[in-house]
Amino acid sequence: MFLRDPVRAPRLLSSVTIVVFLNASPDALAPGLRNAVAAPVFALFLSALAGHGGFLSSRPMVGLGDASYAIYTWSQITVYSAILIGLSLVCFYWLEMPARRWILKARAAKKEMVPSDPISSLAHHRHARH
Repeated sequence: MFLRDPVRAPRLLSSVTIVVFLNASPDALAPGLRNAVAAPVFALFLSALAGHGGFLSSRPMVGLGDASYAIYTWSQITVYSAILIGLSLVCFYWLEMPARRWILKARAAKKEMVPSDPISSLAHHRHARH
């Protein structure tokens, strides 16, 4: 009678199959065959859980499933943002700051050689000739 119930029978069958599969010795099947058997066994188990009235068809689980893409998207944005911020800090400290120091040193050296004031530059040239 229990096995004729269209909701409970698949759950019971898949649960028993999972228990047997997980408790079987890993040496009972060749590694490739064990993996080939595992996929349909777990698919059967998940379909039984997701069936009418199953755990995966409950409101909270359906809501979580509907929100899962948004969760995935936001987690990706967060990861990429963290990577972007990290790379920008590395570029700032290893590229921009040394380049700024080099430019400021070059500018300071250039100002020492040629005064920017036209009157001072004339005086500089007059003193340099005599």
